[in-house]
Amino acid sequence: MRKRSTMAIRESLAFYGFISPWIIGFVCFTGGPIVASLYFSTTNYTILARPEFIGLGNYRTLC
Repeated sequence: MRKRSTMAIRESLAFYGFISPWIIGFVCFTGGPIVASLYFSTTNYTILARPEFIGLGNYRTLC
């Protein structure tokens, strides 16, 4: 195995440093709402009460 040079390690760290804000933004502003909508679509949710898990019942009433 070849040992990685110091320059290659610094370039890798710079790459991950520059790409990390995009990844964090993607997870927070895209991935988070997708997961939340999947969760709320499988619950009986009203604002005043806790969500009650009903599985695919909401999708059954659509058909």
